[in-house]
Amino acid sequence: MTTWIGKPLRLLAGIGVLSAAGTPTFAQIVPPGWVSIAPVTGLGPTGQEMFPVPDNPPATLFFGAALAADHGTALIGMPGYPGGRDSRPPDQGAVAIFTNGSGSWARAGTLRANDAATGEFFGERVALLGDLAAVEAQSGVYVFRRTATGWSQIQKLVPPANTQFDGGLAVGNAAIFVGAPAYDGPGAVFVFEPDLKGVWHPVQMLASGDAAGSDLFGGAIAVNAGTLVIGATGEFKGLGAAFVYVQRGTLWSRQQTLVPTDERTAASFGAAVAVSSGRIVVGAPDADPGPSEECFPPSSGAVYVYASRGSVWERQTRIATPAPDCAGGLSTGLFGTEVAVSAAHVVGATPSEFPSEVGEVFDFNTDGAAEVPAGAAPDPSYVSTPVLSLSDEVLLVGFPADRGFSTGFAEVFDLGGASPTVAATGNARQD
Repeated sequence: MTTWIGKPLRLLAGIGVLSAAGTPTFAQIVPPGWVSIAPVTGLGPTGQEMFPVPDNPPATLFFGAALAADHGTALIGMPGYPGGRDSRPPDQGAVAIFTNGSGSWARAGTLRANDAATGEFFGERVALLGDLAAVEAQSGVYVFRRTATGWSQIQKLVPPANTQFDGGLAVGNAAIFVGAPAYDGPGAVFVFEPDLKGVWHPVQMLASGDAAGSDLFGGAIAVNAGTLVIGATGEFKGLGAAFVYVQRGTLWSRQQTLVPTDERTAASFGAAVAVSSGRIVVGAPDADPGPSEECFPPSSGAVYVYASRGSVWERQTRIATPAPDCAGGLSTGLFGTEVAVSAAHVVGATPSEFPSEVGEVFDFNTDGAAEVPAGAAPDPSYVSTPVLSLSDEVLLVGFPADRGFSTGFAEVFDLGGASPTVAATGNARQD
């Protein structure tokens, strides 16, 4: 296995304040200061995957384009596998399996489709819960089950006619949620469950209820402990919304619709969603438009945090990064393109917009906030959005468009045991 060592994680010093309900409010001290910690380890493709043809440039794998982690197991999508840099289109795709034993991550196999075909992009999205995994490709979603002998494909979920499963993907307790944001116009999420023989069937279709328009309902999906969150960036006057569902009996029922209250500045609300430990996080990467006429991207972006108060979700805080700083070589724009959440952490990512810039990941927690620089991409056609997965205080960050060849790599950060070391500078704000 090839191990990549990237740039260090940078923590923003801060202080966490618990509300009356015991939920961190993510308050920061002033002035903020940056400090650095190194990743626990780097994860990458094997030598054969990187160089399938000797003496050729590295393969265009997009390793890290999708991540899913759960209790010491990580799935990392590489939808370009096994194509070289000049392959048109990229090849079938695959998913790398890693396991964490005694604190050390090691490659533990590869998932591939039984009907692998060129241009399928198998691994463009992945989801994992326990021994059940789902992998998205162009033609459908593949279901895998882990047994004592390893992982096996058990079924392929095929979308309805004239529809593509190209939205969010999530695995819940005995259910798989697949987004089709262009279905019938507004979009939909299909809920699959197994019958007594273990065969998966669509049992419910969730929709926004809007009969017209392009709501992009199902573009992002997250589920945890009986709470389902679905993003729809075209909803609510085009600003976006996040729909919250709970399971009642055998069906999922809508509990609440979350919309941005700062209508003048919020946009693309619901582009990314996450839910865990009584908290929902919603990314709005097009929030706060026009920070600078000389800097691109045109929006700073924001992350909205909601806390559960019984059966009602209340907005807890709004987290935003500084305005984009092109001159400084760091892109803090479009914050909230990716989000993740755990009991003590709220994480949001910004993409790189130019090869001279870097994307970043900010982790806000009861001790402060953190930033993971993504590194510059030397080719303008290979800019990168850091991809996130957070489980058991372990943050995995994927960098699928690295070094101009888009081989990709991932890094592992221990958010529970990180110790700050090197000072730097930076800013962040919470409204």
